[in-house]
Amino acid sequence: MDNGQHHASGAGYGIKVSPEDRDRYFQRNWTSVQLEVPGQGTTKVTLSDSFWRRCSELRCAALGRWLREIRKAPWPKGHPPTLVIERLEGTTFRVGSLTVALSAVTSTLVLSRPSGVALVKL
Repeated sequence: MDNGQHHASGAGYGIKVSPEDRDRYFQRNWTSVQLEVPGQGTTKVTLSDSFWRRCSELRCAALGRWLREIRKAPWPKGHPPTLVIERLEGTTFRVGSLTVALSAVTSTLVLSRPSGVALVKL
């Protein structure tokens, strides 16, 4: 999600996680997660109280910088890119572009997600 600001620093960008995926892949006792962002390294992302209520977003400037770098941000209003988040282990997740993830899949269409992978809209 882009909060409407387009900062070159990447600030203001986040990944909206569905309540179902939030409850499936995240634990309420976690205060933060580690997010691997291509070309940006691993970043600590704090899970706010609102993450568990009405605003389940992972926000960090590294994500915004990466999205701008791969020309996925800023996006046309109402048409955010779709990303893939993969849980690696513990509180560590990796984010990737859906385009990259699909290029690694064979020509067979996979209708179900691999375990530990969530497709998310920004």
